[in-house]
Amino acid sequence: KGYAFAAVNPVPEINEEDKTVAVTFYVEPGKRVYVRRINITGNTRSRDRVLRREFRQMEAAWFSADKVKQSKQRLLRLGYFEKVDVATKPVPGSPDQVDVDVTVVEKKSRELMLGVGYSQDSGVSFQARLSDDNFFGSGKNVTLGFNTSDVNTYAELAYRNPYFTVDGISQGFRIMYRSTDFSRINTNVARYSTDAGILGLNFGFPISEWDRIGAYMNLEYLKLNFNEDDVPLYISDFYEDGEQINMYKLGLTWSHDTRDKAFFSTSGSLISAGVMFALPGGDEEFWTLQYKHKQYLGITDDLALALKADIAWGETYDGNDVFPFFEGFYAGGPSSVRGFKSYTIGGGVDEDENSIPGTFRVVGGAEVWFPPPFMDLNESVRLIGFVDFGNVSFDVDDFDSDKFRYSAGLAISWLSPFGLLNVSYAAPFNE
Repeated sequence: KGYAFAAVNPVPEINEEDKTVAVTFYVEPGKRVYVRRINITGNTRSRDRVLRREFRQMEAAWFSADKVKQSKQRLLRLGYFEKVDVATKPVPGSPDQVDVDVTVVEKKSRELMLGVGYSQDSGVSFQARLSDDNFFGSGKNVTLGFNTSDVNTYAELAYRNPYFTVDGISQGFRIMYRSTDFSRINTNVARYSTDAGILGLNFGFPISEWDRIGAYMNLEYLKLNFNEDDVPLYISDFYEDGEQINMYKLGLTWSHDTRDKAFFSTSGSLISAGVMFALPGGDEEFWTLQYKHKQYLGITDDLALALKADIAWGETYDGNDVFPFFEGFYAGGPSSVRGFKSYTIGGGVDEDENSIPGTFRVVGGAEVWFPPPFMDLNESVRLIGFVDFGNVSFDVDDFDSDKFRYSAGLAISWLSPFGLLNVSYAAPFNE
C-alpha cells in the first residue's frame, strides 16, 4: 500500500491468574512512499524494455512489496537470467521516495549446435541447430534446425514474438518438414515410413497475471510409404502405399504458470490444457485433448518435490471411423516412463507383437530434486530421484489403472552452457 517503512510493535500483557496473554499492536505507518526510479544493471545483451515490460511495479507509483516480488518472478520465468536480485533503498533527502535497484546475471540464450551423434534407435546422425530464446536481446524466439540420420530427416524454422502488441499478445509461425523411416528404428513398432510437413500460425493472449490462452492453425500433410506384406492390418486395411493425407488443424490452448523461476523451480505450478480439431474438409476428421500439470513444492531450502501428470485423449467425430494410427499415443522413453524403451507401452500389440498406438494415455510421476553434495554447483545442477508410471489403452473405455507400468531411478539435470541436459537411469518394476 506504499508504506515501505511501517513499523509494527507487539506489546504483550500477561494475565497470570487465567494464564492468558493480551497482545496490543502499536502501528507506526510512517510516510507513504512511491518509487522514484527502477534501475536495472547487468543486462549486457537484453534490451532494457524487455525487462521493464515484465515489471508490475511502476515508476512514480506507490511502492508495493507484492508487485516488486511479482516482477522478480516474471523476470526469472523468462529463462534469460541465472539470477535476479532486487533491492529497495531510500532516496537521500526525500523521505517519501525509494529507488528499486534490479541486478541481473544473464545466461546464454543463443545456441549454435553442430554435431554428430549415435543412438541405438536412430544410428548415426548429423545435426545443425541455431536457437535463440532472446534474439539479439529483443525477447523474440527464433529457431532454425536441421537433423539427418538413418531414421530421420528433419528441418524446422520457427519464430515467436511474445509482445506482438504492447498488451502482451504473442504471434508466431512454424515451418517444418520431417521424413521418418520407422522400419529402421530398433523398437517394437510397425515398419513404415512417412514424409510430413507443417505450415502453422499461432497467437497467444494474456488473460491474467498467470494465465494465457492461445490459438493456432496448421496446414499439414503426411505421405505414407510401406510394403503391405510388412505392416499390420490396422494400416494396410485403411491406407494405401504412397497415399498423401492432408489435414487442417485448429487448436486452442490454456496455460497457467506460477513457478518461481523457469529452471529448477521450488514453488508454484505449470499447467497446460489444449484441444485440437482436425477440421472437416481434410482427409482425416478427429479431435484430441491434452492436459499437463507439474506442481513444485519446496520441502527445505535445498530439497524440492515435483509432482507431474500428463493425460491425452483422442477420438473421431462420429465415433465410427478408426482413429488415425499416426496420431495415436505411446508411452515409454526419456520423456514419459523412463526405464522403458520408446514406443513400447501402447494400446496393445498386433499380429507381429509390435505395439499398437492407443487413443487414451495417462503418464505421471514424482521427483525429488536436491543439489549435489560437496559441490558448489547449486544454481546449475540438480540430482533427481524419481518414480514414473504410465499406461496407454486402445480406447478410453478400455483403460485399466491396474495395468500401469512403473519405474524408478536417478537422474542428473545440468543447466549447461549448451542448454539443459538430462541424463537418467531407471529400472522398470513390471516389464
